[in-house]
Amino acid sequence: MRSLGRVLAVAVLTAVVALGLHSTLTTAAGQSPSSVSDTIEDPESGIVLDFTVHGGTITAATPDGWEYSIEGTARPGETISIAASGHGTTWTGRHHVNEDREASLDIWFDGTDVREHVTLPPGESGSLGASYVVPPDASTVRAVATIGNTWINPYGGGSRTLIVRISIEVVEPETVTTEPPTTRPPPTEPPDDEDCDYPPDYYQPTGGNPIVRFGDLHGEVNVRPNCEDDDAYIFAELSTPLHHDDRIRTLRRSGAILSYSDMSTFVMREDSTIVLDIKNERESKIGLVAGTIWVNLQRMIEDGSFEVEMSQAVAGIKGTTFVARESGATSTVRVFEGVVEMRPNVGEPVLVGPGQSLQVTAEGAGPLTAFDMDGELEAWDDTVRRITTASMDITATDAEDGGAGLPTLAVGVLVALVAVGALAALAWRRRAGLRAAPRLDLERN
Repeated sequence: MRSLGRVLAVAVLTAVVALGLHSTLTTAAGQSPSSVSDTIEDPESGIVLDFTVHGGTITAATPDGWEYSIEGTARPGETISIAASGHGTTWTGRHHVNEDREASLDIWFDGTDVREHVTLPPGESGSLGASYVVPPDASTVRAVATIGNTWINPYGGGSRTLIVRISIEVVEPETVTTEPPTTRPPPTEPPDDEDCDYPPDYYQPTGGNPIVRFGDLHGEVNVRPNCEDDDAYIFAELSTPLHHDDRIRTLRRSGAILSYSDMSTFVMREDSTIVLDIKNERESKIGLVAGTIWVNLQRMIEDGSFEVEMSQAVAGIKGTTFVARESGATSTVRVFEGVVEMRPNVGEPVLVGPGQSLQVTAEGAGPLTAFDMDGELEAWDDTVRRITTASMDITATDAEDGGAGLPTLAVGVLVALVAVGALAALAWRRRAGLRAAPRLDLERN
């Protein structure tokens, strides 16, 4: 079973055996694939390279030993994205006469200044990503993702390199007549003709096993059916049940934790508003109307999916930890571990990997940038910091073990147990008297 460390730069990868490379192609029904995810592994040295290539149309994906060739087509203006993660090896552990050297993880697009590089200490893992917009005058886009590791010994030494070569032929854009593109409206107001009938006891505690519930609250947190107006907001309690199409808001100096049945956790900062879409548990969504949320998605249901809908983009996620912010004009994600696929209203999808941030506006996606993960975590409470750190530590430890660590489900359980323990402790403190919140003032804006 695949280890969590492999998820650092790949959204979904299937199990592999030594140099037996099983490719995962992603496509919509009836269309050619737009992405490929796979792994190259050298069992002799223990060097591993995981990768995802996204964008255009993939026409061929061919493994060949320590190399992998990907071919495809793309039109001017489309974005080609590459995410890669891997780890080198400790040559000393394989023979005492060897001396360890650092590994090098690189992504670059030939003939451009787009190049990403990270140096990995012996046996340690890392990840990175890069994107390139196909220019109108290009005929071919070529790129490389590679990890290399050298060693020396009294007899000389040697090196080992795993490499992915990408060659994308640029084709003429289609000439079509369509209506001007429109911006996806945020999930704020329901249709005027929507039936908004619900029973008087709609928010009375019912027990059972809900898809999502409040894990903790502080300050003033409100909930109402999304089909109602703001006068219908009620003051939320820990026992308040949550339903499909519920609208939740946190006021100033307030916050909420949402706990899903698969042990995923969502934390709402103050002055935030979301809408729940849980009609289909395996295809759940959250509409981020305003504010900031932190997400730790376990997604133990293998064929499930989760999306965060924002005003300028949709974030497709599976097994990852990240922060999403919505201002109305700009949608932002910051990824701690895993990969988020941002699908802007305008332009091609972009893969956002660990340590990367992406902002999307009405004009489309901006460049991928690095962000200070420690600085971001400082703005959150101890619960978020503990869960995020535990998730990242387990990922790093698993990658250092060369994939021989705990299987994905067991790792997910460990992170989830850390989350449950942290939430239980926090809830106990709240009930012990640390939480004091006024009742909802309906005159308050």
